[in-house]
Amino acid sequence: MAESCRDGYQSIEPYWVVESYGRLAGYRLEIEDQSISVGETLVATLENVSGETNTSGNKAKFDIQSRDSDRWRTIFGREDVFAGWSDEGVTHAPGEGFRWELTFTQEGASDAVRHPPTYHVCAPLRRGEYRFVYWGVTSEKEVEGDYETDYAVAARFSVRS
Repeated sequence: MAESCRDGYQSIEPYWVVESYGRLAGYRLEIEDQSISVGETLVATLENVSGETNTSGNKAKFDIQSRDSDRWRTIFGREDVFAGWSDEGVTHAPGEGFRWELTFTQEGASDAVRHPPTYHVCAPLRRGEYRFVYWGVTSEKEVEGDYETDYAVAARFSVRS
């Protein structure tokens, strides 16, 4: 759970689970510079490497998590008025995908999503291990006779002082 949030925002407890690092369901997720400082630009790319046209969720289905002593925790909170994430599909030809560029500061990361739900960074950004998570690409795993699709792909990076 995120630390305290500003007025109008509540912490997020993600319901998606990181299934793999780097590759999932025909996509590759990479971080351009795996060691950054607060204030630098974080660049993440998702590329369709399947060789076929493939579909993902929208670009807003991402999270940034920091590692504390026992688990990964999101740095984000979201608006209290929250109806859910949009579930439209986006088609990507081979070699295409998404590119995120965000200034790794409280405001820069908060401004990365400009449509509902609005995020705000609630956890302090400090030195440590982080991961960029995209949960718009899923694989299906059978769980007790049903298919579970809330899995995500992640790429790690670290923050220096």
